[in-house]
Amino acid sequence: MKKNIYKIIALSLLLTPGGAAAEDARTRLVGDGWFEMPFRPSQQNPQGEYIYFVGGYNSEDRGTPPWGSLVESENLFIGDRAGEIVIAYADGTADVIPLIFGYTMWFKANWRDGGAPFKTEEAEPAMTACLRKALQLQGGFEGNDQTAIKVKIQSKPIREIRLADNPRKAGEPVFDGGYLLRSDERKTLSGGKPVDAADPFFDTHTIDSRRPDTMRREIERIRRRLYTFESDFKKAPAFKYPETYERARISFTGNRFADILTQVYYYNVEDILTKMRDDGMIDESSPGAPSWRYDGFGTWVPQANSYCGAMYSRNRALGILSYLDLLPKTQKSVDFLHKCLMYYPDNGLTMLGKRIPGHWSVIPNKPMEYSKVLVPVANWPTQYTKELFGDDYQNFGNSEPDGHGLTMMSIANVWRNGGADPQWVLDNWTYVNEAVHYIDWAMKNPDISFNKNGLMYGETEAAMMDYTMFANIPCYLGVRMYVEMAQAAGKTREATVWTELADRMERAILDGFSDGRQWNPEKFGFFHDPSMSIYADYVGYDVRNDAPAAWYSLCDNTYRSDIDRYIGNAFFGPRGLGYDHNIITQTSMLLDRSDDYDRFLTNLSKLCYSPRLPKPFIVPEGASYSREQGMYRRQGDLGNFVQQNETVRTILMAAGTSKAQGNVVKIMPRLPKTWNVEVNDLTVPGSEAKISYRATYPENNVQTASFSIENKGNLDTLKFRAGPFTCDRVTVNGTVVRTEPAGDARWAWITVDRLQNGEKYTFNIRP
Repeated sequence: MKKNIYKIIALSLLLTPGGAAAEDARTRLVGDGWFEMPFRPSQQNPQGEYIYFVGGYNSEDRGTPPWGSLVESENLFIGDRAGEIVIAYADGTADVIPLIFGYTMWFKANWRDGGAPFKTEEAEPAMTACLRKALQLQGGFEGNDQTAIKVKIQSKPIREIRLADNPRKAGEPVFDGGYLLRSDERKTLSGGKPVDAADPFFDTHTIDSRRPDTMRREIERIRRRLYTFESDFKKAPAFKYPETYERARISFTGNRFADILTQVYYYNVEDILTKMRDDGMIDESSPGAPSWRYDGFGTWVPQANSYCGAMYSRNRALGILSYLDLLPKTQKSVDFLHKCLMYYPDNGLTMLGKRIPGHWSVIPNKPMEYSKVLVPVANWPTQYTKELFGDDYQNFGNSEPDGHGLTMMSIANVWRNGGADPQWVLDNWTYVNEAVHYIDWAMKNPDISFNKNGLMYGETEAAMMDYTMFANIPCYLGVRMYVEMAQAAGKTREATVWTELADRMERAILDGFSDGRQWNPEKFGFFHDPSMSIYADYVGYDVRNDAPAAWYSLCDNTYRSDIDRYIGNAFFGPRGLGYDHNIITQTSMLLDRSDDYDRFLTNLSKLCYSPRLPKPFIVPEGASYSREQGMYRRQGDLGNFVQQNETVRTILMAAGTSKAQGNVVKIMPRLPKTWNVEVNDLTVPGSEAKISYRATYPENNVQTASFSIENKGNLDTLKFRAGPFTCDRVTVNGTVVRTEPAGDARWAWITVDRLQNGEKYTFNIRP
């Protein structure tokens, strides 16, 4: 928090003739009445009729830190007060000019970039007129480097003019000084920063110091156009799937937030389809998607197409999409990724005389984007320098172990969901083998990979020149999953060698990132512990029983301190919805913290719903949240695939479907209070079976659920986990079943053996 002091802001110091000290310049008028602030005249107190103040931008010219924030001081919204200009008179009275964004303050960099709905091809005349009326800064709408405001003041001697900062908001208002005029002169003012006082703009934009805040209605209208408020959620429309809709349906009911999350699921799955090209590539941005920029203040750039043409490796979407009736498309994506994998060996690339194995860098279809573009152009940090590696220093592409590992896990899940065909492994053995070989090679060649202590080194967001959990766990689990492929294909020698590699990696992760009781939060990689969220892609959503007990315990012991680091009791994680809000939401569900995921899922609905903005249910890349004002703002790319996919994954986890383990499927809904779920024709991951079911949230320990299976194949057993309950036993269709504790509640497992196609299984659960 900034100290509550007056800020002296003078970007250019004007010296009086004869070399007088800079401080003296602030005690007298120069040229056409120019003064610097704070202006404290030492002799006769001057007076005038008008003051032109030169300035109006903030020292931090952004709406938020990148990706968004929930910290009040970090976020700047239109209507927020950045500070004030105080005009103190000799008689002891004072006028205060509020410095309000949208009125007497504005943004420059983001405003020049886009500006919808006030500028661009998506400009709305009514909103353009509203902003032009409200914004009192000459040159502000045009995005000029210099802006000015005109103030009509009281005609009496002035004792002081000073600039006061709002210590509760980031940065300080920047004003270089001003011109004090005895009359309304219409000319170009000089002596300091020149101002065109003859500009007709000032005919309609002059502030009266005695009534300085006159645009509240216009400011509020702008805010209501750009931001979402708590009251908006009460008006969210109900939803019904189109009758012709043929993909899996997931519906939540119970309140408006349940309706919103249903629509978030539907519209985002449909939006993902627009990214999936015929050749298997998936664009990270949806075609024609707008952007609010990472640090924007609420306006957007139409048709930004921020990451079209780029397929990112840090996206575990294929495993999810392959059981949403999109298996053929995801299989094409696997083929596309396999071709990208071999870029390095296919081109004979080497470093230090050694062949570089195939691997997935940040952007598989643009493997040199970082080493040959971002490093030299954007000064992306790297240890791969010409001094260390000679002329081949760019050949590695870049080091993104999390992308490589998550791509392996996605491909393995597509294989599982497609039937785990051994012949597919044999047909694709070159790629399967190469993906694991890269990890083994990196461990054995630390002079190139910078790996150490059995840990993978990374140079992108998940591991900025560091060793992190997010960068290492996917590679470790990717190897485990590729062992299954090798075993299925009869590659026993490779399966044995790879198992030993995975065992070493697991020990290195546990030793390097934990103290035996908790994970080290400084080594998460992104904002939260990713361990159970990533492990669930391997074992399914019953991590308490199917993940290693040591891993589950570490996550469970870390959970509360993880939340306390940033989330607190707000239960928002807006800094990149996939990396922040969805990861912590998934962890809360996997640990069965029902009170917490109740709030996280409700808030996910809020972060994804913007009723007055383009595509109101599409997931934004990030968001800013003001708890004090009950207000939400989009940040970044709209429908960014990583964030979008993680949101769909969270919704599926809440609905309860989990992958088949042999001939058993577990259904584990994790619903907010009062919510119900209905799922129709969802492919059970890891099988060809289609499942439909309904489940209510237990009210007073009373719950109902029903299930049916089609095309069950070898799927023989259904296990439904009912709950959460507060009692130690319940009756299921009249039979007593003991509940067991997990997280903050109790749960009851209900088992159906010898499943029959088309038969309906109904459970009436009572305390």
